[in-house]
Amino acid sequence: LDGSALTDVAAVTSTTTIFTARADVNLTKGEVVYLTGISGNTPTIDKAQANSASTMPAFGIVKADVNANNAVEVITFGSSTGHDVANFGETGITFALGDTVYVSASQAGKLTNVAPAGESNLIQNIGKIERATPTTNMTIKVGGAGRTNATPSLDEGNIFIGDAQNRSSTISFATAMSTYGGALTGDV
Repeated sequence: LDGSALTDVAAVTSTTTIFTARADVNLTKGEVVYLTGISGNTPTIDKAQANSASTMPAFGIVKADVNANNAVEVITFGSSTGHDVANFGETGITFALGDTVYVSASQAGKLTNVAPAGESNLIQNIGKIERATPTTNMTIKVGGAGRTNATPSLDEGNIFIGDAQNRSSTISFATAMSTYGGALTGDV
């Protein structure tokens, strides 16, 4: 629909979705955070980390530096500009235009372009690199806040199998064959 002829309608100046939270710890612009609770009517936040289920899922990235116990805006959807990779990126990671960014499993609050591996790590894609240069003025397109993948990566030699509660679980292939192998040949 073309709305160019409409009058007395407020212009949309931003497509970024944010919420205001209280920081539990000092945070740096671009760090990824999860909800820790509530203070009055204000959500409280801390740094997310993919290797700790208690700090996941992430709900967005902080819009500005903030000291503990102060209010900060958290971007949950849309473009977030002016980021320095030194503040938000996992150590040793180089980001390129279009890279998918994930919550880091090795550093709290940091982003990486490598999906965490291993069953002990949760996987959460939180956005994409929308502007990669200069590395002191990057743009992150935030999306995917609030949920992690239902199934993690698999450790070497393991497979997914349904458990007694009809949920996916992991088991070594060798154990699965010795436990359930007869079902494949009808010899159970």
